[in-house]
Amino acid sequence: MARPARTDRLLWLAGVVALGSAALAGGQPAASFTIRADWFNRGNVRVSLPGQNYAGKYPCIWNAGKLPNQSEYDLDFPVTADYTFVGLYTAHGSRPVDIYLDGKKIHRGFAGVTGDWNTNHAKWETQCTVHVTKGKHTVKLLCPGPCMPHICALRMESPVPFPKDWRLQRTVRRPAAAVAATADLDDPTKFLCGYPYEPPDVYDYHQPFKRIPPPTPRAHRILEYTLMGKYDVQAEIVNTAAPAAAGPEANNELLEKRDGIGLESTPWVARLSVKVSEKRTEADMLALSPTHLRKMLAHTVRLVDRFRQLNGHHGQPTDVLAAERSRATKLLATVDSLIEEPDSKAKWHRFYLAYLSAYQLKNRVALSNPLLDFGKLLLAKRLTYNTSHIYTTYYDGSDRYKAGSGIVTLSPVRPDGKIANLTGELKTDAIYRDPDLDVDARRVLFSYKPDRPSPCRIYEVGIDPSTGLRAGGSGLRQLTDSVYDDVDPCYLPDGKTILFVSTRCERVTLCHNAFTVSVMHTMDRDGKNIRCISRNTVHDFRPAVQPNGQIVFTRWEYVDKHLGNQQSLWVGNPDGTRIAHVAGNHFGPLTFWEAFRVPGSRKFACILAPHMPLACGPVGLVDPMFTYASPAVYENLTPELPPATHFSWLRTDVGYYTYAWPLSEDYYLVSYCYGPADRDPTGYGIYLLDRWNNRDLVYRDPELSCFEPIPVRPRPAPPVIPARERDEKQATGEFFVTDVYQGLTGIERGEVKYLRVAEDIPKPVSAPHAGFGIQYPGISNGGHLALKRVWGTVPVEADGSAYFRVPADKAIYFVALDKDFLEVQRMRSFTSVSPGQRFGCIGCHEPKYTAPTIVDATAVRRSPSDITPPPYGGGVHAPDFYHDVQDVLDRHCAKCHTGPKPKGGIDLSPDFTNLFNVAYETLTNKKLVKYVSDYSVRSLLTRPPKYYGSHASKAIQVLRTTHKDRVKLSPLDLRRLATWIDCNAPYYGTYTYSRPRALSGRAILDHHKGALADIHKRRCQSCHAGAPDPILCRIRLPDLERSRPLLAPLAKAAGGDQSCKKAVFADKNDPDYVKLHALFAKIRSECQSNPRADMRPDRPPLLDPTCRYVYRPGQVREQ
Repeated sequence: MARPARTDRLLWLAGVVALGSAALAGGQPAASFTIRADWFNRGNVRVSLPGQNYAGKYPCIWNAGKLPNQSEYDLDFPVTADYTFVGLYTAHGSRPVDIYLDGKKIHRGFAGVTGDWNTNHAKWETQCTVHVTKGKHTVKLLCPGPCMPHICALRMESPVPFPKDWRLQRTVRRPAAAVAATADLDDPTKFLCGYPYEPPDVYDYHQPFKRIPPPTPRAHRILEYTLMGKYDVQAEIVNTAAPAAAGPEANNELLEKRDGIGLESTPWVARLSVKVSEKRTEADMLALSPTHLRKMLAHTVRLVDRFRQLNGHHGQPTDVLAAERSRATKLLATVDSLIEEPDSKAKWHRFYLAYLSAYQLKNRVALSNPLLDFGKLLLAKRLTYNTSHIYTTYYDGSDRYKAGSGIVTLSPVRPDGKIANLTGELKTDAIYRDPDLDVDARRVLFSYKPDRPSPCRIYEVGIDPSTGLRAGGSGLRQLTDSVYDDVDPCYLPDGKTILFVSTRCERVTLCHNAFTVSVMHTMDRDGKNIRCISRNTVHDFRPAVQPNGQIVFTRWEYVDKHLGNQQSLWVGNPDGTRIAHVAGNHFGPLTFWEAFRVPGSRKFACILAPHMPLACGPVGLVDPMFTYASPAVYENLTPELPPATHFSWLRTDVGYYTYAWPLSEDYYLVSYCYGPADRDPTGYGIYLLDRWNNRDLVYRDPELSCFEPIPVRPRPAPPVIPARERDEKQATGEFFVTDVYQGLTGIERGEVKYLRVAEDIPKPVSAPHAGFGIQYPGISNGGHLALKRVWGTVPVEADGSAYFRVPADKAIYFVALDKDFLEVQRMRSFTSVSPGQRFGCIGCHEPKYTAPTIVDATAVRRSPSDITPPPYGGGVHAPDFYHDVQDVLDRHCAKCHTGPKPKGGIDLSPDFTNLFNVAYETLTNKKLVKYVSDYSVRSLLTRPPKYYGSHASKAIQVLRTTHKDRVKLSPLDLRRLATWIDCNAPYYGTYTYSRPRALSGRAILDHHKGALADIHKRRCQSCHAGAPDPILCRIRLPDLERSRPLLAPLAKAAGGDQSCKKAVFADKNDPDYVKLHALFAKIRSECQSNPRADMRPDRPPLLDPTCRYVYRPGQVREQ
């Protein structure tokens, strides 16, 4: 059970040797006591109990998000002694922690590496020895860095014996903050775009959830072997209530019974074991629970009754499974009789046999479901992807290969069914993935990767639906063969075309330096005429055909939103046109993965997955009638498993789902793993899941994971939506908005005068350098990672309508502008049109189920408007700071905001810094411009008009109020500033870079920082504490002598301005001044020979067609 937010807990710890006691320098300690790290009195750290994030064997404390991470412990030391502090912790990388005693730092420790973040790998390590007097003291752990190791316990070892029978009694009041991530919701209806309150300004946030016990004991994974027909499961009946052997370990355990979350504890258990192979035995402990046994039998009876109703609907006999129903009733009576018998091992052995019979009976009945009216099941067998992100399965996730893999059929559909391999000609120690069955059930598409260096390629094989075997004469056909990865194929309804996802677009993930982007393409059924149909700047995933002929797919995008939380659900036509949003894209689950339309329903079944590492999670049922920001948009069918955060599981003790093929709204074929590892190489099997959260084994291979079950049977052909004829001679399409004011709460009609047409530009470059803020190359100081191209503006009519031409086949978005071209509201997604296509929307952020009002919109009564390009910057361009903004600042702001003492501490100098320039860093670091941070979960919320952008920026507000008379800003200069801000304040307007090995491809000072730090330490640090960056790491070019680091410390008599309190350098002959000047001269020389993008007189190109590109690890096209 979850711990309450505030409660008194009485904790007893013995003053004896703890688990795994380490020897002191002089031998074993005379006595010791152990404090679990989660038993803190004060602190802000997160707590994970076994089965939660990172907590395998032991509980632990870890990052809370608010810095610094710290926890305090009020302890009663029983004797005066030199205590040795020993820590139990786990860390994949070194993250030191400071130890304090009564407010004084005594040691920096916990700096080791154990090889993993999970506490299964925790190790004891001696930290320090310190003299402590008898009595009460406070021990504090404080992590000076942004992240801490996962600490399980502290042990205090004493060379002096404790008083006989001494016990440490502690009353710990648990702070609410320690369990906020696991607290139940008080009122689930009070949601703000999916969260019950404004989330913190952090990268990853743990949403509160209701803790629900797992519906099935984990030990059922051992009982499953009894269904497979060839394994012998052994059971030893044990009474756990018998008195334990006395001893120090029994009095000093690190774990408590209540640490297990939702696990039933019973006096009698069955220790189960099964020999899977010569080298592998699996074991678990089954609680012999009358409650769960009755639950299984009652569910079995209900299943029979439901199946009889289903049979009635299908015209089948309604008295089926009579023998099974009778057997369940008799077993219920047997259980009731057994419970009344006196307690004995023989009684509980008979109980176990009854439990096993009930378990097997439930499985037999569940697989008699009338909806399983097919004799063969198609599935993929392989090892589980060892991927780092959901989108890198073909990139870094394909390093596990094992013989026996393939595209196979199972017949009959039950745990002891027979497997037939459809891909026998190909290597079996390969990766087989993404099967799709044609509507006539006679052909199968799949993707195949034979080894790590090779790409994924698409194949087709024939199948006889009556036998589930290869159709006679239908050999394998390879449909694609290139250096690119081709995955996720599916047959389209026209009978001529295949849709698939491919890296042929040669784009790179915006927040990575090499991960390739894969988007939707189509090809003929013979593999010819391949065409890209997606304009996405990031990824498309798992397209599937709906019964209405449209496709449903997952799209990852982040147009001015958090970069990793936007894998949302979309639908569209099979040719890539008329794409519309379904769910996600704001708050709620991060990823709506592998969606399928439920037969006879408007709803979609999918997996609610994280962003990383593997796309697995609870099974969700999505209702497209609800708007994206509503909690009602999805139902979690497996509520014990809450949707994950960006990269963290809120629970690891209840398993994971990776696929859900809907048979109806009540029944699903799923791929499931018991965990706790989500990427267990052989952990996933095929199960039947019902909406009451009962799960029954269909098939499992102990040596390989099984995925993507598809019934082998013909199904009705969806209608054909004709592909739009493309007129490649046209460069534009048309877009219309019926009323821009729909959804613009608080905006008066007439205020919006224009729409800006902007474009998010895909990144084509694989950069070989480290990234500032995971930008490769650098674009901004915390804003967006993609370049934006401003095409220009179009007029909005008085009634709010607009009708205009837009560039075709581009990822475009719109911004509502007022008369001064300042942003009113921004579209934080993208759309696109094909050449000659007309597309439109109702308004701006209106509910998606809104129907257009029947009005004669003014704009559509005329010809579409052409875009008016910006009247500066050469017309259509990608805004950047140095060419669009710095000139405005130099002309209007330099007088007051440059030099030795810029007013208000606002320095708008054009001096270049390591990555940007001084003025840009001032405006962004001091929050003088309001841009969307791609690194904060707060950016996911749908915000009201004027929340972001120029209207909300202090810089613009000051210019229009207190500085209105001081600064005579022209309308054009105001527009330049506002447009730059409203494009999310980028510094660079190009993906090209000139320093391949430098930070973000831009850094000019990195390899000189050591020499600068040496001067700073000796000559500057007495007044300017900290790093040298804000003092010395800036340079004026080409006029080197005007650089502040050369002027400020130099005496006036020597030509400086001596803005330092006291002249640091009396003249230019000072050895350190000579050294500093020489360093700056060298930097100037380097920049002259290899100018950074912002140092060129003209705008650099947006892209370099010959840029570096990594197809997959080891296959690189160098620049």
